[in-house]
Amino acid sequence: EAADWVKKSETSNELEDRMEEAISIQTQTYTLTAHFVPLDFKPEDPDHIGEIETCNSLPSGSVRAAQWVNGKKDGKQKPNQRFAFLYLYMDNADTANDILLRETINISGKRCPVTRKAPAPIFCYHCQEKGHMSDRCPLKNENPICGQCGGPHRMNQCDNEEKVYCARCKTTDHARRDRSCPEYMRETKTMTSRQTIDNLTFFPTSNSINW
Repeated sequence: EAADWVKKSETSNELEDRMEEAISIQTQTYTLTAHFVPLDFKPEDPDHIGEIETCNSLPSGSVRAAQWVNGKKDGKQKPNQRFAFLYLYMDNADTANDILLRETINISGKRCPVTRKAPAPIFCYHCQEKGHMSDRCPLKNENPICGQCGGPHRMNQCDNEEKVYCARCKTTDHARRDRSCPEYMRETKTMTSRQTIDNLTFFPTSNSINW
């Protein structure tokens, strides 16, 4: 009964302090990447999430959450930007695979190409080290390190968008969350070079057609 309580979307959302962890309370999700999504979409708005389900004939609650790939609150990297990539966290493999078979998903009135999220290394949003998430960080009783400026606060509390610092590389050339970070790119290359189920086009299920 307690496990069922934790798995409910409403409860999970209350326990999450930041969607950047992608439902880090260990509930299984299946992540898709939607390409060129209009920036008028609001990932934090339950009505916008519900609209995705309605417009694409998906089961209610199947889209557990969404987050801009670049980690920005508004998805923008440039002032005049109109589209960005979006992560969709699905609640089960069958629904995620159904979307992948369609190859596109309707978001904010636009048909957006969709793919399975490429495997990515795990980095802690608390200490910025690799190999664990923040809920299991051995340093979680110490001050966090911001993934944007390197300051002693959570990244979602950072108001210093002009300053960048990478705690992994010890440099001011880029932010920790920057996907062009050399350390991040090295870890990603190592992961994608391995032939694992993470490199499959679809999510493995009991239905062999997805393999």
